[in-house]
Amino acid sequence: MGEYVSLNTAQVVRSTVSRPSATPTGVIGASFAVVLLFLGHPSFAIQPSDTMTASLEKVHAEYGVTIKYHYKAEEFFPTSWLRQPINGRGEQIDLDALPSPVKVLNGFLGRYLKSVVKRNLKTVFLMSDLEFYGKSYGGTHSRTAVYLRIGNDKRIWSDVFLTSRLHSEFSSILIQNYDFPTTRWQALNTAGFKYSGSGVEVLGTKKLYGQTEELLEQGFLVRYSQSSLENDFNMLSDWLFTRPEKLAELCQKHELLASKRTLAIEFYASIDKRLKFE
Repeated sequence: MGEYVSLNTAQVVRSTVSRPSATPTGVIGASFAVVLLFLGHPSFAIQPSDTMTASLEKVHAEYGVTIKYHYKAEEFFPTSWLRQPINGRGEQIDLDALPSPVKVLNGFLGRYLKSVVKRNLKTVFLMSDLEFYGKSYGGTHSRTAVYLRIGNDKRIWSDVFLTSRLHSEFSSILIQNYDFPTTRWQALNTAGFKYSGSGVEVLGTKKLYGQTEELLEQGFLVRYSQSSLENDFNMLSDWLFTRPEKLAELCQKHELLASKRTLAIEFYASIDKRLKFE
């Protein structure tokens, strides 16, 4: 196990579900194995189907990513995340629900060079609930891992939503592991503007994903983009991958937003020149 620092940012999902981000210097080590027994949730399948097991093994073989789904707090979270005030906790995912997130993961991973994924993403932890600071979260990350909550309400936890969360979390990993143009990005913000903090401070705020002409004119996609530079980039990355046409349309009308989009694309190109955006 490597060293970790406390979670320092969060993202509220539709004002009820939120995401913290971490900036640890390591990630929990884990070898790929399909666990055949899980005690404590007798209503759940105790092992995935043979077809699902083959899918999990294929993901690991192609990308080097281990998908962990048998929840044990001490194995999922670093020790510092289990202590106050973070108080990290999760819940076991129903293994019958695995096919949907695994399908989403395959689509997400396929957007990047395998070499980029292998260098930067080692583990994806899946849980049916995820909580920090006493708040419900949609996901988080460490330097080489993504933690993803798979909720039961498909009106919120759709495949599109989970794809957005994966790209957002992975973008945080990439800005930690590569040279991000921080100074150039900050220079695009209006004079005197300061991000509000890390994201944790806005938990519970209504309409965090609210979008207005004023925000767009200032170069921010949504209100949450103003909480930190990382979250600002997260939102743009999400839209670059999941809503590229809508983002391009907004950028035609808003110069500062267009400049941030250009910087984001340049950053991704510095990692993988073959990564193209519409």
